[in-house]
Amino acid sequence: CGPTLDQAEIITNYPDALDRGDAADDFYQRGHLLSLSKRRIKPFFWSDENILAPAAEAVPVPGPCAPVGEGASFIVHGNQGFYS
Repeated sequence: CGPTLDQAEIITNYPDALDRGDAADDFYQRGHLLSLSKRRIKPFFWSDENILAPAAEAVPVPGPCAPVGEGASFIVHGNQGFYS
């Protein structure tokens, strides 16, 4: 397990892209992230307690749209901005 190839490329070549923003509603440098792609970037969120569970032990997330709490992560995908 580790960062996706696209995420690793961004972290390696643009380490400041994931720095915290100055404003509370700009937690990451969205402008810098968007400038890395000519296409629209969609965020992909996950809950830390569910992402690394083995498939045999996976538990469905409750609710139709379970809220993502603290510790959510933001990944920029280079595959034309589609959810992964």
